[in-house]
Amino acid sequence: MIARSMLVVALCSTAIGCLPKETTEKGPEVTFTVERNGLFLTLDETSTMMRIDSATMKYEFKFTIKTQAGEEKTGVDTTYHPVEPSGLVASFTVPGLTVDGGTYPIPPGSSLDRKFERTELVSIPGTAMGQSMLIHVEATDSNGLGSNVLDVTYALVP
Repeated sequence: MIARSMLVVALCSTAIGCLPKETTEKGPEVTFTVERNGLFLTLDETSTMMRIDSATMKYEFKFTIKTQAGEEKTGVDTTYHPVEPSGLVASFTVPGLTVDGGTYPIPPGSSLDRKFERTELVSIPGTAMGQSMLIHVEATDSNGLGSNVLDVTYALVP
């Protein structure tokens, strides 16, 4: 009986060593910043407002997307998958207006966590005053995994 138990333990130990390693995947994380005249607008979903620039009579701002690479873990090994510019989706929606999504080149000295700065300012004409602008951001990493989705609405105020 003891020999049979030892054989079962030996077979189980061998079988456990041969099990495939578990793989887990996590998509990238995205955040964004809106900068006007060197000041960053806070993202408070209950009172997000953007004031018009009285000098230009436009809503203009610098837009930056920050990404954290996706991960693939197999056993103790981790592979990171950064976001490429082609994997970014950024849209600015104002009823009755077409706003260009812009271009986001790969940052110089790029790493796994990237900061993509839009090459031109986002510009909304003053005629949009009183409306809302929806900013939508998401990304896909180089492994095809999707990120969190950000949808923030700004009231365009005087």
